[in-house]
Amino acid sequence: MSGTQQHTIKMASRKLLWLLLLMPLVVVAGILLLPPLPSSPMMRDSFWAHKVNSVDCFDIVYTGDSRVYRGVDPSVVESMTGFKGFNFGFSSADVDSFLLTEAAARLSPNGRRILVVGLSANSFLERTESNAHLKSLLRITEKDLWIRTNLYPKLSRFDHRAVSDLYKYLKGEHYDEDYHLATGFAVSDKTPADTTEALPLYKAEFAAAKFSVKKLEAFKRCLAQLNKQGISVVLMRMPVTHALQKLEAQHAPELEAYWHYAEYHDQHTFNGWGTYKTYDGSHLNSGSAHQFSSDLGLYLSGVFLEDLRQIRIRK
Repeated sequence: MSGTQQHTIKMASRKLLWLLLLMPLVVVAGILLLPPLPSSPMMRDSFWAHKVNSVDCFDIVYTGDSRVYRGVDPSVVESMTGFKGFNFGFSSADVDSFLLTEAAARLSPNGRRILVVGLSANSFLERTESNAHLKSLLRITEKDLWIRTNLYPKLSRFDHRAVSDLYKYLKGEHYDEDYHLATGFAVSDKTPADTTEALPLYKAEFAAAKFSVKKLEAFKRCLAQLNKQGISVVLMRMPVTHALQKLEAQHAPELEAYWHYAEYHDQHTFNGWGTYKTYDGSHLNSGSAHQFSSDLGLYLSGVFLEDLRQIRIRK
């Protein structure tokens, strides 16, 4: 081997050594200096795995569609009531017996056993498959669920960053989600917010699928069965823009009639009290989700005041 070849190999070896030494520093610098991921895919998958792996140890379970899992923070309610809660909401969820039974199964046999159900016209549409999101999660194998539940949170720091995400971030345009694995709540924000975004989507959905009176009647029968099991049910209307609320009222007058009937009879109902803001017209932003959860906690404190007194006596 000639001297020139030996010199070339030696220089290449030095470059490789420097590259190996600098690589950890580059990775650390990337983690520290790059903007945070708008939404971590691994944390998202772990979030849903935690949902279906939740155990029966909660005083309160909140269930319904995406407005619920993005709008109710169980930890805020717990700080005001002392009741341990879990958010069992899913995308495009139908509040049928399947969802309600799964949600009720998360209640502790020895707890307060309160089920808070978010109602919307979208939850009573005629679909080819009800609760497709939840059912798809329940079909995941136990091995995959374990990996997503236990390993993904530790590996999420290494989620890739798409160039499009970085470009949007630099322009000040991004959608952010922060997944609370222990409570089933997802904090959501969009910059800039567009409160008209959801309206055409719901118009298209309502044009394609009718409101089902049969589903509403089945829901009422399911509530009666839950009451017989000693479960206290609270109906909850998640805040949306006035335009979207008007659209839903026009599409589902039967649900509006039932809501008003429930309000003035023995059924617990919560409409919300404050001025809340959405980022797309349908989902609460992080600040309003916190405020709504606080208002809900105050309402639940009033409804279940006797239970709170007993908790304070035990303490």
